[in-house]
Amino acid sequence: MDSIDIPNSLLPKGIKAPRAFIADKKPELPDYGVDTGDLVIVDSSADFVNGELSAFQSINDSEYRLSRERLKEYRYFGKVITVLKYYVESPII
Repeated sequence: MDSIDIPNSLLPKGIKAPRAFIADKKPELPDYGVDTGDLVIVDSSADFVNGELSAFQSINDSEYRLSRERLKEYRYFGKVITVLKYYVESPII
């Protein structure tokens, strides 16, 4: 997949290292209002804070999960800062 450039004006102030992934809704992905095809943007420079919504990447494959607490078998990917929701078919998937 090619990288996606996001204008800084669309991101909250103070984000140092934005990264993103496309949500793939599976049964193990908790429902935080994120659906398949949504663009989840995280700040990978933000420290993990228990209780705040964060993204984690599987150490076994490229799967992502959202959680408010650390997950076994997943590495911290970043603090969720925004989700771009599409109400029609996502142009990304």
